[in-house]
Amino acid sequence: MRCIGVFGVRAEFETQLGVQKYLFTFQIEGDKLTGKATSDVNGRKRETELKEGAIRGDTVSFVELLNFQGNELRIRYTGKLGANEIAFTREVGDSVVLTHRESMIRSPWLVKP
Repeated sequence: MRCIGVFGVRAEFETQLGVQKYLFTFQIEGDKLTGKATSDVNGRKRETELKEGAIRGDTVSFVELLNFQGNELRIRYTGKLGANEIAFTREVGDSVVLTHRESMIRSPWLVKP
């Protein structure tokens, strides 16, 4: 599958820190995925560029880097794209794995030839 375009995903993750609300904005060209994550955790907002983004078939993967108490924490996401949703697996560091199904917000110019 070759995708060109932009789409977004709103997600909420229940964590030890409370509910984390995200808006992921992705740009896809060929097998390259770039984008950003805008998050709100307990009223603290931040924006992060996504790293190591890729799309292979209907699977996306990327990394969010988070500075947590002075330490860099890698949050790795993999997701399977559906017609109007994405099923995420979110791996925090080496220990916490969460699975979520979230709705996609598509731009009118997302093309899947």
